[in-house]
Amino acid sequence: MREWMPALMSLNLPSGRDYVLLVYLPPQDRIDLRTPENARRSLIRVAADMFSDRQTMPKLGHLIIGWRCGSLHGLVSQTGEESHQGLHMALQGWGLTPFLSTFTDGRLVPAGEITQRFDALLEEGAALVMAVRVSAGECEALRAELIRYSTHPTRPARNYSLLARPERYEGGGCLSVGLHLVRAAGILSSAVSSFTRVVELPEAMFGAGRELPKGVRPHLPTGRTEELRAVPLARLLLRDWGSTGATRLVRVPDPEAFFSALARLRHGKVADDDWRLVRAMGYDDAMVQQAAVSVARWAAEYPVRWIADPDGVSALVLEPE
Repeated sequence: MREWMPALMSLNLPSGRDYVLLVYLPPQDRIDLRTPENARRSLIRVAADMFSDRQTMPKLGHLIIGWRCGSLHGLVSQTGEESHQGLHMALQGWGLTPFLSTFTDGRLVPAGEITQRFDALLEEGAALVMAVRVSAGECEALRAELIRYSTHPTRPARNYSLLARPERYEGGGCLSVGLHLVRAAGILSSAVSSFTRVVELPEAMFGAGRELPKGVRPHLPTGRTEELRAVPLARLLLRDWGSTGATRLVRVPDPEAFFSALARLRHGKVADDDWRLVRAMGYDDAMVQQAAVSVARWAAEYPVRWIADPDGVSALVLEPE
């Protein structure tokens, strides 16, 4: 039964072994959440991408989870906000409110749709791909958790949100849901918490606009939209976030810390100018360093490492022996 995209079949992983795959397609530009001002500049780049005709990479990055359990191959990912509701909210004066809001059009994306959207990008080597050999029991544990998550009575997959906790079956984003699933197979279990960053955001940039798109539960700490003023898009994008007074601290998954930590596992197996190593953030950021250390400590259990399809997908394969 083949449910992997052709690009992943080209990895030619050894037969008779079970594997779990993490396939991460990073955004065109880094999403840098280290400081309020860095976050603002990242938002400008994302907004520019939204209005441009660059349709190659996912605007905010995307994590896909794959598995080969015996003869069964599968792929899944979490998506949501598919009508660009956050962008519409920003244009309507909601400021940073959509960043922490919940979009109720979330869903789990099946293998066929993933293949159609992303196979060409994987063939070009545009993704960070890691294949981890697991036991049959670990592989089945991932599939069982996917079934549990997708059939849970709270319907968590419909809640696409940075703040939702998938381990509580609240929902989540592609990164948090993907990591929740692979943890069921024992992958990155000791390192997942290191991918969460405490982000400082200016209170003055959280607003309430004229209209709210359908399928959005806005993040309103006050509980009342009338206590919030509209935030014009120009002010959101052009005013220095470090000069706006009070700030709000939120804990969100950091895709750059995740990417950088996994990319560093490729050291010694690829050329130094591999784009993944070049893109990885440095140790000048304490959180990135901690994430890299945590991932390296977990990966020490997999001393055998090699690159599958080096001239194409270029997947790092981790084996326990």
